[in-house]
Amino acid sequence: MIYILVKIIGWLQIAIVIRALLTWIPYNYSMKPVYNFLDTITNPVMEFVEKLTGGTTNMNGIDFSPMVAYFGLHLLKIVLTRLF
Repeated sequence: MIYILVKIIGWLQIAIVIRALLTWIPYNYSMKPVYNFLDTITNPVMEFVEKLTGGTTNMNGIDFSPMVAYFGLHLLKIVLTRLF
């Protein structure tokens, strides 16, 4: 059970990285299903990070919330693997 949860967290981390990288390229309407899928998958985590930090992850126009979410999920994976 923990193995499956750790794998899901790993895939979520990859989705967050891809979502962050896609913000660097111009919006492409042919990729809209990909954008929608990534938003659907990652929005719960990103909204939680925004609530947790109070929106202070945006500095000088750079949003650091994907990095905070990625490392938070990484810490969660470490805790889960150490406890079980």
